[in-house]
Amino acid sequence: MTIRMNGITSAVIRTNLADLHSGAMSAGVYFCLQAEAHPSALPHARRCARHTLAAWRLGHLADDIELVVSELLTNAIRASLTATSASVMQTAPVVALYIALDPDLLSVLVWDCCPEPPVQVAHAGDDDETGRGLVIVQALTDQWGICAPSGGGKVVWAQLSLTGRDQRTKPRS
Repeated sequence: MTIRMNGITSAVIRTNLADLHSGAMSAGVYFCLQAEAHPSALPHARRCARHTLAAWRLGHLADDIELVVSELLTNAIRASLTATSASVMQTAPVVALYIALDPDLLSVLVWDCCPEPPVQVAHAGDDDETGRGLVIVQALTDQWGICAPSGGGKVVWAQLSLTGRDQRTKPRS
């Protein structure tokens, strides 16, 4: 199913839900959202992530994944707006969110048009309003990284292993 509203397109692509709920899933399922690079896309993306995880019976991960989505998408929106502010564009830049579920792995990927990697601040000061996003992503997920797709821009991704996780708590390192 695909929904388009106010410059935001989202879709949930599923394999057989019975296979997903029984644990017999061999191929993954995913959610995809494409939106204009504007801060107004953030609340919708967070809600979609929460609802998608609930549908996948992973609601116990919603708080952490919603925060990861928020941090990565905020960075992508800022990068897209910065990259396009110097150039003349007829259309608004676009960002994309992709949440994928494989049998033992949950992945969050965010694409933007700017090929430059996100700025990683070694230590944000107490009064700084920015600079903590990737530190938060690192703390909440098992691994994260950046890749450059052949079509341009960049993808910042984070993954969370689902193997051995209790539904109520996430082990912290």
